[in-house]
Amino acid sequence: MTAPTQNTFEDLYRESVKDGGPIVPWDSKDAKPRIKELALLGAVRGDVLDIGCGLGDNAIYLAQQGFNVTGLDFAPSAIEQAKGRAAAAGVTIDFHVADATELDGWESRFDTVIDSGVYHCFDNEGNAKYASALHRSTRPGARWYIWCFAHGGVHGVPTPFQNALRAEQIEQTLTANGWTVLQLNPTTMAAPKAEFLNAIRGTYRGDPKVLDRLEQDVDDPLLYVPVYTVIAERA
Repeated sequence: MTAPTQNTFEDLYRESVKDGGPIVPWDSKDAKPRIKELALLGAVRGDVLDIGCGLGDNAIYLAQQGFNVTGLDFAPSAIEQAKGRAAAAGVTIDFHVADATELDGWESRFDTVIDSGVYHCFDNEGNAKYASALHRSTRPGARWYIWCFAHGGVHGVPTPFQNALRAEQIEQTLTANGWTVLQLNPTTMAAPKAEFLNAIRGTYRGDPKVLDRLEQDVDDPLLYVPVYTVIAERA
């Protein structure tokens, strides 16, 4: 799968609200376990930015824990739905449409950045702009927590993007743009199997029997995708 564009996400979020529309694959209707873990461990502090907030579930969870949270996404339909979910949950979150590679008007605002699947959406040039924009938008000592697809595969299934990231690429880009990488660890992320296989089938270059075998395994509805978890600190 090639890297998605703004229209890719906007079309998906807009069509998902229609009867019979596509399911947003990453919509768990709850905060991701990694976000809950960070909050419980005391790693989230100060003013929080949920960048690429999507439907807002991570931001809602953090607001429920008492944090002052801003959620930014470049898909207007995602922001509209996120506002509805926050209202239903009874929390106040500052949701806005924004370009993560620019972030004009958000200078020196945040102490914690949550990135749950944004970094891998850009090429190398885009990631450099993204890291620089976040540097401008954060305060000294801010922490940036990243989950992104990693180069490699699990059970013969590759990461979904052709420009899958290598650890050295991430570290070089972040270091060049004012961030110190404190941790960079390989792990896996559980994804809904049916939606994931459907998304990669058209561009998968390996043995198609691998996908068939995984699809036929109905005992586990999840597929495990290689990711990096990254902790970076702003100088």
